[in-house]
Amino acid sequence: MIHYDQFSFGAPPRSATSWFIKACTEVGLPDKPEDFVHNIPTKVEEKRYIVSTVRHPYDWLRSYFHAVKNMQIKPIYPFENHIHAATHNDFVRRVVLNDPGHICKLFDAYKASTVIRLEDLPWAAVGFFQTLGISRHKSEECRSLPKLNVGRNQIEKTDKYLRRMLVESEKDFCERYDYS
Repeated sequence: MIHYDQFSFGAPPRSATSWFIKACTEVGLPDKPEDFVHNIPTKVEEKRYIVSTVRHPYDWLRSYFHAVKNMQIKPIYPFENHIHAATHNDFVRRVVLNDPGHICKLFDAYKASTVIRLEDLPWAAVGFFQTLGISRHKSEECRSLPKLNVGRNQIEKTDKYLRRMLVESEKDFCERYDYS
């Protein structure tokens, strides 16, 4: 987690964390600490106002799978048990069958007060910054930020049936964040 004066920010890797941290810097919040690493919290200080980002579970698993395979990030439990899968779709199938609902648990670990969907960036971030008292003009500077840390080698075609299976296995998460 990164602790700013007015809030803390944390999210699993591959969920627009680099972009959000850069946007915070752009609007005048302090730079992230040099030693920041993605850690899934085991305990969260509930008194803090916590902001997190989410993305569609299928897209998150695709990005996560390729980032681990390309050694950009370390595996996260329980997904590490399935990372030896040959393809992204095989990986998703294993997650659906063996760990349904775990993506929801992973993102819920942050106990976020505000959750911003990756699909709603940059506008949701602009609105959030304005609630902090940052001027509209300054908040909108993050609109021009490019995507950061974008995964490569994600050529595999989306398996619509598998995507529906994952949405069903992550039903609470998908309903909460309006993913289908």
